[in-house]
Amino acid sequence: MTDTSFPSGLERQGSLRYLRALRRHARLLLVLVAVAVAAAAVYSLTAPKRYEASADLLIQPLSPSAETYQGFTLFRETFDDSSPVVTAARLIKSREIRTPVFDRLGDDAKGASVVVQPLGQANVVTIHATAPDAAQAARVANAYAEGTVRLRSEAFQTELTQRIERLRQQIALIPVSQRPGNFEFADLQKQLATYRGLVGTPDPTVRQLTQAAPPTSPSWPRPLLSIIVAFLVASVVGIGVAMLLETVNPRIASEEELLLEQRLPILARVPKLPRDVARSYLTGRGTMPRGAWKAYSILRAVLATVGPDGGYPRSILVTSASPGDGKTTTAVNLAITLAASNLRVVLVDCDLHRPMIATVFNVPVGRLGVADVLAGRAPPERCLTPAATHHNLRLLLAKHRDALGVLVDRAKLARMLKQLGGLCDVVVLDSPPLAEIAEVLDMADSVDTVLLTVRLGRTRREKLFQSRELLARRGISPAGFVVTTRESMTREDGYGYGGYADDLSEGLEDDAVAALTGQRHRKSGSVLHLGDT
Repeated sequence: MTDTSFPSGLERQGSLRYLRALRRHARLLLVLVAVAVAAAAVYSLTAPKRYEASADLLIQPLSPSAETYQGFTLFRETFDDSSPVVTAARLIKSREIRTPVFDRLGDDAKGASVVVQPLGQANVVTIHATAPDAAQAARVANAYAEGTVRLRSEAFQTELTQRIERLRQQIALIPVSQRPGNFEFADLQKQLATYRGLVGTPDPTVRQLTQAAPPTSPSWPRPLLSIIVAFLVASVVGIGVAMLLETVNPRIASEEELLLEQRLPILARVPKLPRDVARSYLTGRGTMPRGAWKAYSILRAVLATVGPDGGYPRSILVTSASPGDGKTTTAVNLAITLAASNLRVVLVDCDLHRPMIATVFNVPVGRLGVADVLAGRAPPERCLTPAATHHNLRLLLAKHRDALGVLVDRAKLARMLKQLGGLCDVVVLDSPPLAEIAEVLDMADSVDTVLLTVRLGRTRREKLFQSRELLARRGISPAGFVVTTRESMTREDGYGYGGYADDLSEGLEDDAVAALTGQRHRKSGSVLHLGDT
């Protein structure tokens, strides 16, 4: 078998994988969003209401060249990039303003808070007051604005009084006889007259621009805003959780992942069986339910035209990436369905490390088996065991100790398959997991068709990638996947199984097979190529 292109699964992970993760965890995402929105709605209806009112202060910074106010702690323009409005806002929200204003508010200060916000482009400082009552919020905002102007004016008047007193002292030091025509005396008198004219005036750099009015509606809670924020936050958190679950989950979770990342068709879908039913069947104490048999009948129909000559493959290897993925069950049931279609079938237990075929058919392992045929110690016809109740099916069994007694290589496998080919129409081989035993590659290289079994929710992603890569290095492209789904059987599938003939006589039309596999098969030389999916 030669290689079709094997796309790396790692290169195809990304947005498609995450979209599938969102779809798989959609229920979790919906629950998170619903809980968050409900909590936001309940909080909006029960939370204490808060009202906000605003008053504006106009800042009029002095020019650095204004001589009259030299030495006063007033707001001034600067030569650097600092904003006098930002400086004013920082001072207005300081303890020097906040503490006396709130002390003066008395009971109105209870439950109230103030935020000072500068508007640099307009030289305006806005005082936002929040309180449990609308009228209280307006009173607090106005009181804070008025208190700011008052305290700044008081500070200005204090500095002005100190300046006037110093000028008087300087004038008193000049003798009366020296005052006429004295330029220093005249300048001091002029300054004193100017400062006396400012007595009782407010701070010239700050004044209240607008009064706060009681708001007509609460500023918090805002039900619509709260619900929107809760929805967005819950959506982001839910998506993050879905991505985290997808990242930490090492197992194949969906068929889409197989189709898009592995680029192989799904040949059959086997419903999940209850554990007791599967154990009963594998130990020979029960039969396979009808729904599962339908899946294997579909697999038989799909394989009817994939052989080198356009019919059934002469040899089919059933393997998996890791133990527990359903390869033995698939090999057994595929062999039975083929035998029920009037084909002579030999089922070979090539899993020498964990042979299970004898247990499934509840037959004893004879003295001769697979190891003897591989080693050339006995011809196949002496080693075959008939499968009771299954006409046209014979078994080539293995013993647990066979793995230590024979080395499986391509030459021995080719010889065994050639010998078995003269005794039957189709040889089905149950092999060890690909990623566990290296000799499986020689088996895969010796047969006409390779089937990979996958169990959703169990098959590990890295094991499947490793198996595909190992096959690709040998130039082997599997025919497709046999998937054990997460879905349990329906009532129509039933557990009562009345016989093989009824199920296996339900033929599948070619177009139905094509619809199930996603494409039609085509041959190129001796290699079966499956169209890109």
